[in-house]
Amino acid sequence: MRVGNVLRRCAANFPKKNALIYGDQRISYELLNRRVNCLANSLIELGLHKGDRVAVLLHNCPEFVEAYFACTRSGGVFVPLNNLLRQQELKQILDYIEPSFLIFDADFRDIVQPILAGMKCVRFPIIVNGDQEGCCQYDDQITKGSEVEPQVAITGDDITSIFLTSGTTGRPKGALRNHCHEVMNMMTGVIEQGIRRDDRALLLFPFYHITFADSLRHILMANTVVIRKEGRFDEQEEPEVAPDRHHVVEELAPALRGEEQDVPRHGQHEHHRPDPVE
Repeated sequence: MRVGNVLRRCAANFPKKNALIYGDQRISYELLNRRVNCLANSLIELGLHKGDRVAVLLHNCPEFVEAYFACTRSGGVFVPLNNLLRQQELKQILDYIEPSFLIFDADFRDIVQPILAGMKCVRFPIIVNGDQEGCCQYDDQITKGSEVEPQVAITGDDITSIFLTSGTTGRPKGALRNHCHEVMNMMTGVIEQGIRRDDRALLLFPFYHITFADSLRHILMANTVVIRKEGRFDEQEEPEVAPDRHHVVEELAPALRGEEQDVPRHGQHEHHRPDPVE
């Protein structure tokens, strides 16, 4: 069981179907698969070896999803970072994780830049939506990389990701997840939640949270995933989320759940809400 196979099958069976919607962006499963391969090959060309850790400091965005699947294809270990961390907290986490790569949004450059100067483990910083001296540009890596899936020997026992605990009783600790674990988690979520092939998913929960791994069940079912920047809910955008009476699976934080319930509906779309994560 390998996570990369999930996306490949979706691209083969539903190539033109929208995989991700983010603002004005529409990314089909075919395009998402190609971009993932491009990024995975670029990471390998830069110097990624199987087992190297790839830290990610991003908002909810398509690049987050691409980076995750690129790691599953290249042998990298995906490590999402809380984008609300202060500079000293972020440095402690990076010292603990020791990533070889750091993919970060330009919004966080003021926090990241002073840390990189003394961070020897981060050999390859990659910036998204901007440029910075000493950093590779994310879009350049997509452009340079081959669209052919990289031939890396990966097994179900190989580590896909490290999600960090909240650190409420001490410093955050890394929880390791492997390919078999991730795929089984997707399959279990589909069964428990009754996910259907024509569902759409609206995701607002911060992707750096472990619920991102749970939301991958929608990729397994080739659903269209509508991404919103973490914590952002705009009732005026709901018709875009659920056109033509699509069944919508909403994954919200408890606070947003209450806000969403106060919003008048713009139609008769069917909504399903998994239990909130406290």
